[in-house]
Amino acid sequence: MAAEEIPSIPHGTRFTYLNEGAANIVYRIQVTPSSPQPSLLDEYGDGTPPPSEIESDIDVENHNGVDLQLFENKLLRLRKQLPTTLPVARSQEGWKRVIAPFFRPDQLVHQSLIRLGPHLIDDLNESLVDWEHRPAANRQSRPSRRKGTYLAADEFGLLITDMSAASPDETVVEFKPKWLAQSPSAPKNSVRCRQCARFARSNAELSRKHEPLQKSWCPLELAAQKGRRLAEIIFPPETFDKMYPRFDAWLSKNTLLPRLRQMQMSLDPVGVLRNDKSNEKFRAAMTLRDCTVFVRFCSTSDLGSGAEFVPDRAGDRRIEARLGDLDLKSPSKAQYWKDTENSLIDEGWYTGTEKKEDRQPLTCQLSPKREDTIREFLLSNS
Repeated sequence: MAAEEIPSIPHGTRFTYLNEGAANIVYRIQVTPSSPQPSLLDEYGDGTPPPSEIESDIDVENHNGVDLQLFENKLLRLRKQLPTTLPVARSQEGWKRVIAPFFRPDQLVHQSLIRLGPHLIDDLNESLVDWEHRPAANRQSRPSRRKGTYLAADEFGLLITDMSAASPDETVVEFKPKWLAQSPSAPKNSVRCRQCARFARSNAELSRKHEPLQKSWCPLELAAQKGRRLAEIIFPPETFDKMYPRFDAWLSKNTLLPRLRQMQMSLDPVGVLRNDKSNEKFRAAMTLRDCTVFVRFCSTSDLGSGAEFVPDRAGDRRIEARLGDLDLKSPSKAQYWKDTENSLIDEGWYTGTEKKEDRQPLTCQLSPKREDTIREFLLSNS
């Protein structure tokens, strides 16, 4: 899209912090200030409350002719100032040219460029700093691991599909499926897949610090259409019995994860140790190994057009799933990927031969007699 065709944020638009990851912050947007504002409790619950609400200062008469339908069912995603984040326009070009063609539109969180105002980033950053230092008594603080990192002074942001729950009777979960096939660089005698090896290594580090361990699950189980361990993590105990059958039904019928696995394998058949950072297909594969799946469990079949709906076992309800967080990875990540892979190999995490004092249970789909090894691990550490 030519620069002059990129729409701008209309005057009077309001922004409310919704959530953030390592590289981006996501805001709700409201382009009609005269509309009633939802309460903070209704909109955010006990999750990640907003630091404040910011109003755009762009003086654009009559919304500069912008079609306000562009903002319906959309969130605003802004990148952080980090060495590994690319300018939004460049990232969007990579998404459109390299990533999006691999999937049907109904399988993706759609994203499009939006021009920001001259002071918007400064205002939002000021709000983040204020939130960190003076959190309101009735709100949570900004997550401690995110403090000190702020938004980049970029000319553009991204409008992305809003995959949050649209009503109280909808449920939305998100997870990173990670490596749905074994790493091509892994040893032939591996008893852990790439992600299970990383879980084991991370939990060994946490154990040495006497900190709570991560709850682990195996991506290869997802590839085999099994997802109970993941479901036990993403659904709270009080809703598990209700939601797991629907999640299991989606796993057995969806076309999204098989396609994701296929592309991960075809784009990187040789692995991170033999690939080069200049290889765009390799960086696309690594992007697809770190994306997010959003799954919306709907109460009605009337969800608009353009989504892949998988009927659940109730018959009259539907499930919508899309991939997000698909910005093409920066070449600057290549050394990190190689260092991580070498550590997993050299320290024995793939083969289950890690140091005795760091020993972790073998819970991977690749692990032989997993029940026996888990039992032995628990007995040896009791």
